[in-house]
Amino acid sequence: MMHYGYLAILVGVFLEGETVLILAGFMAHRGYLNLAPVIFIAFIGAFLYTQLFYILGRKGEAEFIERNPSRKLRADRISALMSSHETLGMIGYRFIYGTRTIAPFLFGLSESAPRRFTYLNLIGALLWTITYGFLGYSFGHICEILIEDLEKHEIWIVAGVISFSFMIFLF
Repeated sequence: MMHYGYLAILVGVFLEGETVLILAGFMAHRGYLNLAPVIFIAFIGAFLYTQLFYILGRKGEAEFIERNPSRKLRADRISALMSSHETLGMIGYRFIYGTRTIAPFLFGLSESAPRRFTYLNLIGALLWTITYGFLGYSFGHICEILIEDLEKHEIWIVAGVISFSFMIFLF
C-alpha cells in the first residue's frame, strides 16, 4: 500500500475524489499512509483536475454540455447559482456533489479571469483536501473506538465506504 497508495490517491482524485480521500485518510489513521502526504498529493490532483476543466471551458467547447440534456439542466442550475456568488462558488463548488467536473468548465466558459480562478482554485482545493482527509482520518479513529480488532475488518470497511459512495452516485 505504501508504494502505490500515493499514486492511487493522485489518480483516484481524478475519478472519485471524496471516496478516495476519505479512504486515504482512513488508511493514514491505520498507519498504512502518512496524512500530510495524503493531503498534499490529493491537493495537487484536485487542483490539476479543476484547472484542466477550466482550460477546456476556456477553449469554448460548449457542446460538451449541450449534447447531454441532463448535463445541460445541471449546468443551467449551477450557472444561475454561481453567477450570483462567483467567488464563493469558485471556492466551494467541490463540496456540492455532482459539480466537480461541470463547475470549473462553466467558469471557463464564462471567461472568469484565469488568475483569479487559479487563486480561488488553490484555496478551494486546499480546503477540500484538508476537510476530506481529516474526515477519513477521523472515521478511522471512530472505527477504532467502536470495532474490536479493527485490522480483521478493514477490508469490509473499505468495501462499505466504496459501496456507500456508489449508492450515492446512483441516487
